[in-house]
Amino acid sequence: MNVSKKPFALCAAAALLLLTGCWLGDRFATTRTVSLTFPVPAGQSKVSLSVTNGEVQEALKVIDAVLTSAGLTRDPNPPPQNVPGFIASYVRYSGTGPRPPGTSVYLEDGHLYVAVVEWGNRSGHLTTDGKRICKSLRDELRKRYGAGKVRIER
Repeated sequence: MNVSKKPFALCAAAALLLLTGCWLGDRFATTRTVSLTFPVPAGQSKVSLSVTNGEVQEALKVIDAVLTSAGLTRDPNPPPQNVPGFIASYVRYSGTGPRPPGTSVYLEDGHLYVAVVEWGNRSGHLTTDGKRICKSLRDELRKRYGAGKVRIER
């Protein structure tokens, strides 16, 4: 490409992206994650957990209670085998199908994560409902495991 045409081509591409509403980094959803850290057992260098672990099962019961009381339903289909650590997903249904927020629960590197996702929310801020779910999860998990082990992450 000719040097004099290069700035024009870059400006035209940028204008096209702006006019169509697309821009690099454009959000399609807003997400917050509530994480629970499991302690490393004495004499070991890292935590090795699975879904069958007793502590994980207890935490999953707390998570299930909070999410179902918020009106979400656990997806009845088993988790896909190709997603490492994925345990379950929850969604709220209306007459037209699922509606936000939705959540995914997964286990990774000694942490249990609950991701609260609001698809279509491009603001970067959760709605009141999403914030309430995150706060409820955080508070209930802190009651059981202590404040230092539970946090809300962006």
